[in-house]
Amino acid sequence: MRLGAAILVLLMAIAAGSSWLAGNPFSTAAPPLLPPGWDYPFGTDDLGRDVLSGVIHGARTSLYAGVSAATLAAALGLLVGGFSAIRRGAADQVLMRGTDFVQALPRFLLVVTIVSLFGHSFALIILTIGLTEWPVTARLFRAQALTTLEREFVLAARAAGAGNLAILWRHVLPAALPVMGAQLSYHAGGAILIESGLSLLGLGDPSVMSWGTLLGGALRFMREAWWMSVFPGFAVTLTVLGCNLVAEGATRRR
Repeated sequence: MRLGAAILVLLMAIAAGSSWLAGNPFSTAAPPLLPPGWDYPFGTDDLGRDVLSGVIHGARTSLYAGVSAATLAAALGLLVGGFSAIRRGAADQVLMRGTDFVQALPRFLLVVTIVSLFGHSFALIILTIGLTEWPVTARLFRAQALTTLEREFVLAARAAGAGNLAILWRHVLPAALPVMGAQLSYHAGGAILIESGLSLLGLGDPSVMSWGTLLGGALRFMREAWWMSVFPGFAVTLTVLGCNLVAEGATRRR
């Protein structure tokens, strides 16, 4: 977990300081397809843009997409799972069948379809990813809530007059935090992969620099300019690895 946290903290620091660490990633900096060297450690792409600047600015885009989509998915999952556990009965059945339906959908193809139909806005991409990631969180939180609601201290809280929302907030949510934290980290890694995949296919927001955009531009130059794909690909791998290590560590500490 410490290694994963260190990776993510470093990437967040780079993303936060991207405006000072690198110049405009869309501007021409040198001759095209310049290999890595002292002046340009990651080389340049086919348009003469500095790949290092693209990777640094792409960190901000990818991390923002991952954290935002994962937070939205977690919020929806907590609402659906908590309400389902509290209400039970017909409401529980309806919510869980709806969760099953959303979970069964081919998520990446659904995101591709929505973005293709309604535009390549970065906000729309984040919203779509978040709205398709919540079912797993909902099921996990519902299971945790059902287990916690049967414990004696919760029954005592009910006897003292505590309402459903108070019980969820004071008793169920703290007990579920390790699992929810792990799931949030997994969702962030998955959202980064989806956003990168969309940008690689040319479905990302053209106004922001993304690791997927860099990878998409590198497809035609895999042999001539290996650095165009290696560095942004390594950045995606490292970030998702950090998210997964944090999630695994949070699960073990439960």
